[in-house]
Amino acid sequence: MPAAAALGLIFLYVVGLSMLPAIGPRGPYSAPVSVEVTYWSIFIAYLVLAVVLAVLRRTSRTGSGLLIAFGIWLLLGGEVCVGVLVQMRQA
Repeated sequence: MPAAAALGLIFLYVVGLSMLPAIGPRGPYSAPVSVEVTYWSIFIAYLVLAVVLAVLRRTSRTGSGLLIAFGIWLLLGGEVCVGVLVQMRQA
């Protein structure tokens, strides 16, 4: 489970931080909608995969690790969102 949580966090931060330039302070109006849909579909696919793995008996520890990583990412990623919002107010 710790390895799944670590890999999940790495994946989510890579995707999340690569999404910031596309939809960050100056991006929402210049980025096409397809870019946002692509990133959000990656997150939804991650969650679906984590839930499916958590429900199956043989892979429940891996799935729970991925879900825990998503929770950690939401808690710590909120700070990144607040930082982006602060930048938007200053721009």
